[in-house]
Amino acid sequence: MKITYVVGEMFSNCEQLDNFVCFKNWHQLFGEKCIEDIIFLPGQGLTQSQRDLVTDTCKKDYARILINNLPMARKTSSHKQNHVNTLITEPVKVHDNVYISDLIIQHNNELTLDHTTGIHIQGMIFLEATRQMASAVTELYMKKEKQSFAISNIYADYQSFAFPVETKITLKMSNTEKESEYVVELFFYQSDKLVVKTGGRFTSVDKDELSRKEMRLANLFMTRHEKNQNKIINNFITDTEESTEITA
Repeated sequence: MKITYVVGEMFSNCEQLDNFVCFKNWHQLFGEKCIEDIIFLPGQGLTQSQRDLVTDTCKKDYARILINNLPMARKTSSHKQNHVNTLITEPVKVHDNVYISDLIIQHNNELTLDHTTGIHIQGMIFLEATRQMASAVTELYMKKEKQSFAISNIYADYQSFAFPVETKITLKMSNTEKESEYVVELFFYQSDKLVVKTGGRFTSVDKDELSRKEMRLANLFMTRHEKNQNKIINNFITDTEESTEITA
């Protein structure tokens, strides 16, 4: 049985490989036909309707277990206004402080509009998925609906290239000695192999309090910045006047 992934146009170069086809070509050549010796699976870079269409062509029950049908994380938990920029399915708790999800890259995701090779998943995707997972887990399972999250540290350790196939995420979370500060570790798996490990520290802050703090710090910064800019201008004027006097 041959497995073929149907991917979005952003991964068009994958068609050089034997197990990938772009949605446009798949739709023209195969559509909703059921081909006995090929199992078409939804890969990355599709719209939701395209994913659904590819899924509907998979008539074999034993093959459908390979397809993730979990709902995408809500905009309120991923903190993205445009749903296509959500990268994760709704996290599911499997053990104490352990949560799982799937990485789903949708068509026209903001991080894929530039700098895409067409074969591997670019690294910034995993950092944004890390932020979304930390946000969604704390909001869904720690009852912090009115909280915002300040990142104090985030990192990524890329083990190997990741390709536009199903990608499993495991998040492990723990508290630090500071109240409302969390340490997270995330593991991204493809074909049971760890491809990327990420992590970081996040602090949960009341949204109103964070807004007030942000405004206060912005005002302080702009006061200092204005003084610095005026200093640069005054130095430039002084240097120009001195240069004019010397050449006069």
